[in-house]
Amino acid sequence: MQEQEGIQIIEWKDLNKTKFLLLSPAFFFGVRLCLYPTILVKTRLQVQAKKQVYRGAIDALFKISKQEGVRGLYKGFFVNSLGLISGQVYIITYELLRGKLSNHAPAIKGFVAGGIASILAQSITVPVDVLSQYRMVMGAGSDLGNQDALSLFKGQNKQLSSYQIAKIIFKEHGLIGFYRGYFVSLMTFTPSSAIWWACYSGLLPLLNPVLIIGVPIVMLQALSGVTAAVSSALLTNPIDVIRTRLQVGSRRTFLGEVYHLLSSEGVMGLTKGLSARLTAAIPFSICVIVTYEFVKKMSLKSPEDRIVGPNNSKSSF
Repeated sequence: MQEQEGIQIIEWKDLNKTKFLLLSPAFFFGVRLCLYPTILVKTRLQVQAKKQVYRGAIDALFKISKQEGVRGLYKGFFVNSLGLISGQVYIITYELLRGKLSNHAPAIKGFVAGGIASILAQSITVPVDVLSQYRMVMGAGSDLGNQDALSLFKGQNKQLSSYQIAKIIFKEHGLIGFYRGYFVSLMTFTPSSAIWWACYSGLLPLLNPVLIIGVPIVMLQALSGVTAAVSSALLTNPIDVIRTRLQVGSRRTFLGEVYHLLSSEGVMGLTKGLSARLTAAIPFSICVIVTYEFVKKMSLKSPEDRIVGPNNSKSSF
């Protein structure tokens, strides 16, 4: 472990990898379970035409709960949970790269490692997103005022399972159908991840003086996570709107969808779902970073293991 101006930094080499890789998906499944409704609300807000159905995040939350019940808030949850696999790829890549950049400033390490980790994870995340987003708007797609939404499933039962959705996508488009919006996803999540980790890693050391007055480190981690979440959400929301629309049915190109959105709804169309995204991103970032740091602490090697030499069989990747 490293001491960085009063903050204990737990490095990848300090962790019991088996323990970490077992604990992290279990804890993050719980986080995803708690916050999934906000992700669903954000998706529907971004897909709908103007404010034809939902006036905002709170209005959408109440309407979905009333019309579709609690189960409606969890449409696509289990297929979305497959994203935990990409999450493992993401965090392992992030930690390994951060270790390789140990001589650079924290913000630079976070930016580079966070960006590259996101690029690798998208190959798994995008197919999961495509399926889960179809499930999120299934049952509401025809009522959202967006003719492109769910166009592939017109005339079908609104309550198709994820398996049935996958069969239709594969029949119509082949494997490429599961990668709709892949490049725009890279354009969305790579900078989002890079900005998030740069803000978090760069801000946390600056808050060290606050430790003097007895503020718990977990509160500083949470504050850094909130700042990172707001920054990345504000900067990347416009492209996230386009990504979501492309993945749930738009047959336009990326630039064509941008033009259509701007011409039909103006610049404010690029802020669609921002309130829901912030509503999701802020608690999500707090939960994720606090959980992540807690899991790392729980997964520390024993003192005996930490002093094992590099040629010993206990050494790990």
